[in-house]
Amino acid sequence: RDAGLMLFYIGTDPENEEAARQGFENMVQQLRTELLPQKELDRAINTIQGDYYRDHQSLGSRSSEAAINLVRGLDINYDKELLENIRKLTPKELREWSLKRLNMDTAYWLKVSPE
Repeated sequence: RDAGLMLFYIGTDPENEEAARQGFENMVQQLRTELLPQKELDRAINTIQGDYYRDHQSLGSRSSEAAINLVRGLDINYDKELLENIRKLTPKELREWSLKRLNMDTAYWLKVSPE
């Protein structure tokens, strides 16, 4: 229950694969060394919250979330509380988190192709 995952995804043509990979590496390096502008952080947080509420419009999706939280031993409102904590995130805290958890030397790369 305490495991986490951060996933970057891009769909690209095979000839652009290396450029896409380098773009991810550059983005991670930037998060580790620079403060993300507050405006960009706010945009990302708004996207996360908007996706959450869009995906939880039905009674079934809300009930499923509550049941999963209870089975995992979490508070029934765990996800909503997490959203509130995300809303409080600062650029400095994001950089500190990135320094602890985003290390390209230990990242796993997965390539999905039609072949």
